[in-house]
Amino acid sequence: TDFLTGAANSRQFRDQTQREVDRSARYRHPFTVVFIDIDNFKLINDTFGHTFGDKVLKAIVENIKSNLRKTDVIARMGGDEFALLLPEVNPENARTAISKMRQKLQEEMLKNKWPITFSIGVVSVITPDLAVDEVISNADKMMYSVKNYGKDNIKYTTH
Repeated sequence: TDFLTGAANSRQFRDQTQREVDRSARYRHPFTVVFIDIDNFKLINDTFGHTFGDKVLKAIVENIKSNLRKTDVIARMGGDEFALLLPEVNPENARTAISKMRQKLQEEMLKNKWPITFSIGVVSVITPDLAVDEVISNADKMMYSVKNYGKDNIKYTTH
């Protein structure tokens, strides 16, 4: 567990995702992996300090948790990068859930006057023939694709 936010850590996320890959292969259930990068987070730390930045990270994790199911997993993958594992979520449901989550995050940022946006990459797996590292890597690549084209958006793909 990440000591600051209470989210899972990257190792736990990988283990959980491996279990979902295995489960999906056996039962042919879809699942979705999401990568989220907090845009402009360095500005928060540089302007207001790391203690304030920690407060922002905790608030973001709480906001995300409140918009997910209890069976979903949120993990802190790095400083300002998070990943979600959404078991049994197909591409259509992923679009609905992630759009709603992003809207709630944006509302929280506006309410607090925090100059933060989110770059989000989403991979829904309906054909479970990828290794866990490929699934995670593909979601990360989708997120970086958003960052490279202006940030503050969501990019979806299906495998």
